[in-house]
Amino acid sequence: MKRSINILALFFLTLFLALSTHAGANPYKLAYKIEWGRMMLAKSELYVFASSHQMTVQAQIESEGFASLVSKFRSEARADLVNVDQLWQSKRLWMRRQSGNESVESWVEWGDSGDVKTQQRNPELDLAKVHPLASRFSRPVIDPYAAIMRVLEQVTSVTECSGSMDIFDGRRHARINITTRGQVMLERDRKNGFEGPSLLCELELVPLGGHRMNSRTNKRRMISVFLARVTSGQWLPVRIEVEGWIGRIIARLDTSTH
Repeated sequence: MKRSINILALFFLTLFLALSTHAGANPYKLAYKIEWGRMMLAKSELYVFASSHQMTVQAQIESEGFASLVSKFRSEARADLVNVDQLWQSKRLWMRRQSGNESVESWVEWGDSGDVKTQQRNPELDLAKVHPLASRFSRPVIDPYAAIMRVLEQVTSVTECSGSMDIFDGRRHARINITTRGQVMLERDRKNGFEGPSLLCELELVPLGGHRMNSRTNKRRMISVFLARVTSGQWLPVRIEVEGWIGRIIARLDTSTH
């Protein structure tokens, strides 16, 4: 369960960027609830400062209810992006995760050419427990935030999300293969949940480095992301699903904030 929530944490902190560049100078807030069945596992909030050429994101996800009793955790992130020639590019990414008594932190900075300029980790990766990162990346890497922003720009333009990108957050390197699965009508199954037409994008997460040396994290993971236009008219992830060993974990956008 903890592994599935951590995967959701990474993509929640990422997918919250769906509000695109229309947030204006003031922070724009999004809130999600993460559940296993009817059991609350975590909640997340995001604040975005954006203009047409740059974006700063501050986000957090924290365990709630049953998950707090089993494995209390909290993740935070701050990302700075710039829009270069109509393409979102990573500039800086800071992430920190607290799980029980364990705390990990990472910092990545990209140069003007788009290459990773500096990277720091505290503590460093324990190579007895995780796969090593490549000394040089075989393909260009961007942070998860820039990757999803590129997808959302594509959805806004042509209403489809297929593609492939390599992402790096300072501790983990992965490839995301994205497939458009078509239109899906969602029913409101929770108070303040979304109801209406959505676009289903299926994300395949392929670990390339920094992942733990066990059978579960070595496997490719599938994430179902439902995108829709909410009251504001912006494309937002309204529902995200991850299959874990305990079953399906679902995150839902709280539409009462829109």
